[in-house]
Amino acid sequence: MPWECKGCQAVVSTDTTTTCPACGAKKVAWSMQAQRTRAFVVQSKRFDLLRGVGARPLAPGDPAAEAVRTVPTEVAWALPKAEARRLQAQGLLPPPRHVLFVRLHPRKHPDLTVALSVLLAAGEAADHALVPEGADPAADAVDVPVVLVFGQGDLDPAAFPGLHVVDVTEPEAQDGHAPELEVSALRRPARRVRVSAGIVPRLVEDHTGRPAGLVYVLLGHAGEGGFELEQRCFTFPDGRLGVPRDGDGWQAGPPEEEARCLPGEALRLHWSYAPVADLAQVRRTSEVVVAPELRLRPARPRGPLALRLLAPDGDDWRPLAEAGVRLVAPAPEPTLEATTDAAGLLRLEDVRLLGYRVEAGAWHGWVEATGEPEPVEARLGPVVGWRAFARLGPATGADAADAADDGADDAAPPKRVGAPSAGGALTADDLAALHVCDSPLARLLATVPPSDAAEDDHGAD
Repeated sequence: MPWECKGCQAVVSTDTTTTCPACGAKKVAWSMQAQRTRAFVVQSKRFDLLRGVGARPLAPGDPAAEAVRTVPTEVAWALPKAEARRLQAQGLLPPPRHVLFVRLHPRKHPDLTVALSVLLAAGEAADHALVPEGADPAADAVDVPVVLVFGQGDLDPAAFPGLHVVDVTEPEAQDGHAPELEVSALRRPARRVRVSAGIVPRLVEDHTGRPAGLVYVLLGHAGEGGFELEQRCFTFPDGRLGVPRDGDGWQAGPPEEEARCLPGEALRLHWSYAPVADLAQVRRTSEVVVAPELRLRPARPRGPLALRLLAPDGDDWRPLAEAGVRLVAPAPEPTLEATTDAAGLLRLEDVRLLGYRVEAGAWHGWVEATGEPEPVEARLGPVVGWRAFARLGPATGADAADAADDGADDAAPPKRVGAPSAGGALTADDLAALHVCDSPLARLLATVPPSDAAEDDHGAD
């Protein structure tokens, strides 16, 4: 039905046009008519409970701190005070995922105070009134960021600029902190949130029950652009999540620090043998709910495999031309056999997309079939374990004497000085001198008998 603009008195033919074409003024009133159904959306004031996404501490003023992505949550992180003091000493803010955001949608409600009660397991609740400074009640949304801390000692409430610090310590509680919070604002019903310092999940293969040890794990969320990464992990030998000790790339050894997650949180998870530098490569993820044990069934679609096999040649690498190759897959997948061409290229059109152990004569390595058509370089090394061995570390015995005559430094880079033992197995003397290079492959091959080796692999998820 037609309506008249209050600004310029122009008549607009239909009220589905809500902006005056003459002066641009918005339509502010509608008429009700008998026997006519109209749909209206009425927005009321409310508040949401969210947590930030991101495991990296941020510096005050960092642009990333002003554009933190948030996800709904029913669990709030509790940060140990020792960790909070360490971050404060470094001039850093806690990682976004440790921040609870109370997001207000005030709809011009004048009072933006957030009432937060720490519900102790034994004892009276501790009440806090959090007031966002300089917030405008007419704004569409107002965030009140909260950091929960617990543990011994005191922490300055102003330790982190722009964040409200709330102490949830309860020494008598099993976990050392209060189990719940109660949050209310804008005269809306109060909501309860569980408090957790996180748990360390353990990854286990669902079909074998074996731990998914020494594998790369990506944790994140499903976003508009696909998989959105939150944290990179590398598992301990027993499958527990850990923080990569050598950064985001290849690891020289198992983690030294555990990686914690919020129990009950829904995440997307990807794991593989090799680190993933480009998230565009991540096509297979599992949806998991964080629990002490995550049983994962590897996803194994099919696709092409293209490799360029290289072997060490002094300080350089040479193609393995016209070499017979065995691709050993986890049971019950069959072992694949093929031959490289004159340029060291190997192409298979239809294989299971998972991790393979590559055997090419005296050379050995790992590859992961991702389905990419372009060849991937696979740099192989000498077989370690029952066929040959490497003595790594300072030289001993006659080797040490030779090294001393040559003026060698014990701290010089280790090199291969061993040779295959009789029968292709490591002897007791070999083992006494052996310092296996600190990598998942070397640890696996140096400890697993030949008869069990083909069964001691993990499928790639």
